[in-house]
Amino acid sequence: MDNYKEKIKKLLALARSNNEHEARAAVLKAREIMARYKLTEVDLEEKGNRKIKTINTGILYTSRTGLWITHLQKVIAENYCCTTSVGRITKQKMEVHFTGFEDDLEICNEVFQYAVDTVLHTTEQIKKKKHLSAMEIRSECLSYGIGFAKGCEEAFTDQGEENWGLVMVVPQEVKDEAARISCGTRKVSTSCGRNQEQYSKGFEDGKNFKPSRSIKEG
Repeated sequence: MDNYKEKIKKLLALARSNNEHEARAAVLKAREIMARYKLTEVDLEEKGNRKIKTINTGILYTSRTGLWITHLQKVIAENYCCTTSVGRITKQKMEVHFTGFEDDLEICNEVFQYAVDTVLHTTEQIKKKKHLSAMEIRSECLSYGIGFAKGCEEAFTDQGEENWGLVMVVPQEVKDEAARISCGTRKVSTSCGRNQEQYSKGFEDGKNFKPSRSIKEG
């Protein structure tokens, strides 16, 4: 076990490289090994060297059109050792926040941004369907987004998937800090008003989503 710990520590040290892509790829590889051997960063580092932060992602949504984001932010946060909450911007508009250790937080946010962009790329195409009513377009977009989030959730359970072997444990210190500052997350129904065709398409796209592309192609 100690040999694997040393390898992980070396990868985490490489994560401090000035080469941004090399650094983040090293973090992903370290977490893949950590997941395989059920390790967390608590097993590797002194607590005094680790800083917890909260960031505002800049991703805004409303309860009417963006509820899929609620589920997606939770799925990604939990699989990158972070917690998530929302900040209310206006009466209807909310912003996604993440809390975690700095290195976890950076990659969590990057993968989340990439996942959101991936969903929005498809929903923009749906919005161009002139034969659909506004209600039908909204239903298709929401169904695709929720399906994508559920597909991601299933994919994260497959430890054999390349670059998905991440530690699915949120450190207690992060939970404590999140509880101190959090205004919570909104619950979302994943079945109400579903368009099954778009939900299924989103689910498959979510299962095939590759977080590593946000780093390797960034």
